[in-house]
Amino acid sequence: ALENSQFASELASKIASHISALPTIESDEAFVRTAFHTVLSVDANAQEVNVSIAAMREFCSIAAEADSADSADTATRSRVMLIHTLINHNDFVTIR
Repeated sequence: ALENSQFASELASKIASHISALPTIESDEAFVRTAFHTVLSVDANAQEVNVSIAAMREFCSIAAEADSADSADTATRSRVMLIHTLINHNDFVTIR
């Protein structure tokens, strides 16, 4: 239910905007590391960072082929998609 909810989508957009606006976010790597820390309260390891960046770039490529959105818009959307994925991560939705 959380995965496809409007609440999760809106939350992902707000979190992505907040992280992107931080002065320390100068790269996708910085965004990914901050996203993991913000959403999951963990430090992303090198593999998680690399896979997340690759997924964001793949999404940008697919979006660019599918429509004529500018690269800044697709980059923003890829960041929202990453946050949405982290919100649906088992470590976010499970209380241990």
